[in-house]
Amino acid sequence: MTTVPGDVGLLEAKLHGASAGEQKIFNLPHRATYVVVRNSAGLYYVQRRSSTKDYCPGLLEPMAGGVVGFGESYDESAYRELDEEMGIRNTPLTHITTFSYSVHTHHPETCTTNWRLIGMYYIRTSSRHPCSFGEACTIACTMDR
Repeated sequence: MTTVPGDVGLLEAKLHGASAGEQKIFNLPHRATYVVVRNSAGLYYVQRRSSTKDYCPGLLEPMAGGVVGFGESYDESAYRELDEEMGIRNTPLTHITTFSYSVHTHHPETCTTNWRLIGMYYIRTSSRHPCSFGEACTIACTMDR
């Protein structure tokens, strides 16, 4: 089992089951997972975000990931996000690190707020070819590309 800084139970209690969208809108503290994917040729998978996303629509993103659901573990979230965003299933993930940080942000509904994000990185290697899901797609590239 992996550990996280701070009290996850306390963090979950503060969220009261808020959705990922509500966590963003109201700048609630939240947890996230990020999965970096590299194939056996040393290329990294990069996905194009859907144009319907509220944050950075249509731009490239160097990992799969997102907000951990209420009551969901980091491991469950990482596997779910990898499946949803890149179509990769039943593949072992390796925990790399756990971190936390605070950010000052401005949102029209909440003004300036300090929120805390706790996240974890995973990495996997595969020879699997990039895939496409409707508007979202995955491409393989080097880090300097």
